[in-house]
Amino acid sequence: MSEFTDFEAALSTERFGAYMLSCDNDRSKAMDLYTLNTRVSASLYAPLQALEVTLRNRFHHQLSEAYGEDWYDQHGVITQLFQRQKILSAQVDLAASQKQLTPGRIVASLTFGFWTSCLSFTYDDSLWRRGGLSKAFMAGGEKPNRKSVNRVLTPIRQLRNRIAHHEPILYFDLPKHHRNILMVTHWLMPIAAEWAAAHSTFASTYYRTIAAQMLKPAAREEVRRT
Repeated sequence: MSEFTDFEAALSTERFGAYMLSCDNDRSKAMDLYTLNTRVSASLYAPLQALEVTLRNRFHHQLSEAYGEDWYDQHGVITQLFQRQKILSAQVDLAASQKQLTPGRIVASLTFGFWTSCLSFTYDDSLWRRGGLSKAFMAGGEKPNRKSVNRVLTPIRQLRNRIAHHEPILYFDLPKHHRNILMVTHWLMPIAAEWAAAHSTFASTYYRTIAAQMLKPAAREEVRRT
């Protein structure tokens, strides 16, 4: 029992409390659920990596064709304040590391949230149409519109951020998100989606343990707050 108490302290009472609530305060079961959440999170790494890397590279390619390789520094291209701050932060960090401020390094330093924000209504004309981002999603033969892409990517970004911050994800409709991750990656570049599907361990991890049924509905709001 002491080892569970020690581990609970390491996680924080609030965070581990969500698992305890789901398991009727059974610490052993809560630990199993926490471990399962970790394994399922890890199983989504390859698909999320394929999507994020492919998305940023496809966007960079299209925006470079439209506005030049340093499109992120061109006046009027990226206008949202938080995105401007992300660009500046990347440049400052690279300069502090005495690295050359090349487009490739700057692009690689920008967050998934930066890239998905390029699909907001603000950029419907400047990035989606004139910037060519609509073309980025046609490699798989589809022609999705900006709203539909944004609608799918927003919850994927939220899921990705929860995984990155080691938060509970079992209450998500994970099979749906896994399918959507592969689907959007296919829109961007089919070969990347094939790689992600080949190296994804999600199905074997998730369905073998029936993770979707292990988190009680009563615990979901508690989980969302942790």
